[in-house]
Amino acid sequence: MTTNAASDADARESRADEAAMACGARGQARLQAILLATHDVLAEHGYEQLTIDAVAAKAHASKATIYRRWKDKAELVADAIQQWPGAQLRTPHNETLREDLLEMLDGLSAKLRSKSDKVFVGLIQAAQRDPKLGTLIREQTHCRVREIYAEVIERARQRGEIFAGVDAELIITLAPALLFYRHLITGDGVDKQLCTVIVDDILIPLLSGNPVQRKGKQS
Repeated sequence: MTTNAASDADARESRADEAAMACGARGQARLQAILLATHDVLAEHGYEQLTIDAVAAKAHASKATIYRRWKDKAELVADAIQQWPGAQLRTPHNETLREDLLEMLDGLSAKLRSKSDKVFVGLIQAAQRDPKLGTLIREQTHCRVREIYAEVIERARQRGEIFAGVDAELIITLAPALLFYRHLITGDGVDKQLCTVIVDDILIPLLSGNPVQRKGKQS
């Protein structure tokens, strides 16, 4: 195919994509196809090797269609992250702080154990090297995480479960750091049992001054 013919074909594909994107359900289907293709290319090649060309080919879309919505691959990947299963962060609504903390940590440990953990971890590493990607991920996830922490902490304070004056947000953020350290640095497993130990032996005593008495645990 000549250069002109290729350009004409790309232009026709772009017009077809644009028409599809403008048509409600078809537009959403086209958008989801592009975001899913982004995930697949990430899983296959990693962030550094991901190209708009590869995503367009995988999604059967034109590059022009992608560039009309996203300026570069950092913006595309940041949007794609939000569409992954389990990516939507939910605020736990349990009766105790302990239950809320366990739910949050269990969710994170499950994500680290999932099939997509390499993609997840790879993006964290890539965000250290790509300032724009790092900024976008922080804007999309960290703000939401802080909102969840704030709500969980406020409810716990109202129930009298936290010391007055304790920097609860700082203490709670120790837990994800421990999980990431074990997963990325030591290579040790992260599971429900570990989450329970972190909550009962570290977080709750620091936040409330009252150690949790588990069955079979020596005081």
